[in-house]
Amino acid sequence: MTAHIALPELTGGNGMPSTLAPEILTGLLKEEMGFDGIVFTDAMDMYAIDRLHPRPEAAVLALEAGADVILMPPSPEAALEGIVAAVEEGRMTEERLDHSVRKVLAAKESLGLHTNRTVAVDEVARTVGIGDHEEVAQEIANRSVTLLKNERDLLPLLGTRSARVLSVSYRGTTDLMAGRIMDARLRQKYPRLSTAAVGRDTRSDVYEGLLQRARRSNLVVVSLYVTVVSYSGRVAIPEEASSFIQSLATEGIPHVVVSFGNPYLFAEFPDARAYLLAWSGAE
Repeated sequence: MTAHIALPELTGGNGMPSTLAPEILTGLLKEEMGFDGIVFTDAMDMYAIDRLHPRPEAAVLALEAGADVILMPPSPEAALEGIVAAVEEGRMTEERLDHSVRKVLAAKESLGLHTNRTVAVDEVARTVGIGDHEEVAQEIANRSVTLLKNERDLLPLLGTRSARVLSVSYRGTTDLMAGRIMDARLRQKYPRLSTAAVGRDTRSDVYEGLLQRARRSNLVVVSLYVTVVSYSGRVAIPEEASSFIQSLATEGIPHVVVSFGNPYLFAEFPDARAYLLAWSGAE
């Protein structure tokens, strides 16, 4: 599987992602290293590809570079149209497509998939996502949670039902579900819970208002839904959000920061009273 990373030393100084670079997929991987297996692209709907190249063209560039399987194009129809057009225009030969198709079919044949369907489609719902699987997933989640800092033993939460608790969720603009599970769970412990959602475009005056609410609260829980993925092109939070968390520490307001994703954010506010790494915002 390719990576959407730039290796200008190998591509003559341009910033072409490796997935679209013949110098890497064909020149280095196939010719120099002798790889003759199936080359999958990484997900083509990721930021590094989809923001820079028209969707029909991205699929063609990947095939020209040496990929055999176009994985997760944001529009399969556009990818298919681009490939067909490239063949009709003489830019790409049918033999080039046949080469990749044969590799895929040969791999399937080697596994006997042409004579034996190993997965009964109508049984999937009864064999995937069953109770046993959910128990394993829950155990993994429980064991993964990492407490990095816990001044004055703020955690575990006391659950004082009369406490005034403010929950602030930092999330992406389109991540509308972020914070809902966390807030629902917090409200079970703190019926007087109040909530707020902020994001990359939140103004500084909004954070000032939240700081005023925090001063009237017994506890503030800040949840950060920031994942390290190629889609976003970002791994950090804006200065306004970081300053808000720092202000909680400076003013001595009891607070807990929970990172649902990026494990590196703690470096931006080392004075946080308590810091919990939860890795994922999944329920």
